[in-house]
Amino acid sequence: MIPGIRYRLEERTRTVTTDINGEPRETPETYHVYVPVPPRDFDRVLLVGVGTVAVAVTALSITWSTASIGDLLGAVVISVIAYGAAAVFDSAWLACMAIEWLERYDQDRAKVARTASWVCLALAVVAIVAHGYIRGDRVAGYVGGAVSVIAKGLWVVVMRHFAVPLGEGPRAWLQQRRQEIAAERAISAEVQRLDGARAYHSAVYGPTAATAQQLVEAQPVPELTHDAPPPPPPAAPPHSEAPHTPPPVIPPTHPADEETQRPREEKPTALDAMNATIDAALAVSGLSKADAVRRVRDALPTLSSVQIAEHLTRRGWETTDGYVRTVNSRDAQKPQPKKRPEPNGPYL
Repeated sequence: MIPGIRYRLEERTRTVTTDINGEPRETPETYHVYVPVPPRDFDRVLLVGVGTVAVAVTALSITWSTASIGDLLGAVVISVIAYGAAAVFDSAWLACMAIEWLERYDQDRAKVARTASWVCLALAVVAIVAHGYIRGDRVAGYVGGAVSVIAKGLWVVVMRHFAVPLGEGPRAWLQQRRQEIAAERAISAEVQRLDGARAYHSAVYGPTAATAQQLVEAQPVPELTHDAPPPPPPAAPPHSEAPHTPPPVIPPTHPADEETQRPREEKPTALDAMNATIDAALAVSGLSKADAVRRVRDALPTLSSVQIAEHLTRRGWETTDGYVRTVNSRDAQKPQPKKRPEPNGPYL
């Protein structure tokens, strides 16, 4: 033990091997040890005490201002509404101080909350002093207004203790980190809202929403073409000053390079290919409406009845999805012709 250091005796337990009649067993054993006691942290004790006093003074300030302003407003409204409105005065500057605490490491953002809290406190003090004037006791009005000012002053001192000014580097780093997190939150919330809108649109409009989505996705993306003329060559210096240089050797161009330099032709999109397939399937004269449905269905089996009806209606066939389903059900009910077995040998 070291002199000058306080110790306390602690009881602990450890596991030992006990051997009785040649049979060892693991058994617990209790022992005592002296542990040094750390010195008391008086800074923490004082800080807790100051915080407790600030909370108690704030509670008394809210009670006093609510009673005073509530009695002032009770002359014109009922008591419940009067005291409820009176509680707004101190609650407002307390809420502003809470925002100031959250923004204590960014003084530019905390300045707005700090100013608003002082404005709300001034309004509360004016209301308390006016109550003293109306009741004929100005001293009571002044003392009551000082209670709110004292409560506010205690919190200013406490917040000044915690709001340590940061250097330029840490302050900029925190600002960039806040912006990144704010952007992530905004994007996540907006993407979730847009996904919800798309799900609602699909649930309400059904196949029509799927068709609209295909039309939007099938729109071609514009490609950049190199149509700009080449820049003019630099002006040659006077003949007398320009040295004689041989003409530059132009490397032979390959056909592949010429094709890459040409502007790209627009490739047909999936929607154009679908329309071409449907037009080819309907390029037969004398088709009935049912035959048109069958030919489009056989050409593009992945289309739904609603999509088939829309394509036929767009081409002059007044068709509904119910009619398409009727044709499909009739074709499904028709018996399939049986195949005749092939002969084992050639006909004689």
